[in-house]
Amino acid sequence: MDQVLAHCPLDVLQFHGDEPADFCASFSRPYLKALRLCGPCDLRPWQEQYASAQGLLLDKRDERVFGGSGQSFTWWHLPQESPALILAGGLTIENVATAIAIARPYAVDVSSGVEISPGRKDRGKMERFVAQARGAGEGGK
Repeated sequence: MDQVLAHCPLDVLQFHGDEPADFCASFSRPYLKALRLCGPCDLRPWQEQYASAQGLLLDKRDERVFGGSGQSFTWWHLPQESPALILAGGLTIENVATAIAIARPYAVDVSSGVEISPGRKDRGKMERFVAQARGAGEGGK
C-alpha cells in the first residue's frame, strides 16, 4: 500500500476485505469500508468498529468474492446516522430508484449494472442510471 500511495496520491481509500479499522486508518487518508451483508442487520457494531471511516459501503455477501459480485440483496430502510451509508451490489437502471426509495442511502455504487460486457461501461446506461438515481434522490434526502 505504501508503495502504491507513493506513486499514486489517492484522496480516498476503499477496503473490501477483512481489514481491521486501525489498518484502514493507518494510511492517513479518508477511507470507505465495505461490508458484505445478507440482509437486515444491526449496523451499530460496524459503525462503532469503523467510526473513523468516511462511510460504510453495503454490498451483497458472496463467499467467492470480497465485492464486485454484481448481486443485489434485499434492501431495507437504513439508519441515517454517520458514517455515510453507501448502497452497492446489483444496482441497475431498472432498480436503483426503488433501492434509493427503500434504503435512503447517502450514495449508491454501480459497476456491472452499467456495462455492455464485463469491464466495458456503456455511456448511455451510465447516463440513464444517474438520471434514475437523481430522480429518486429528489424525493428523499
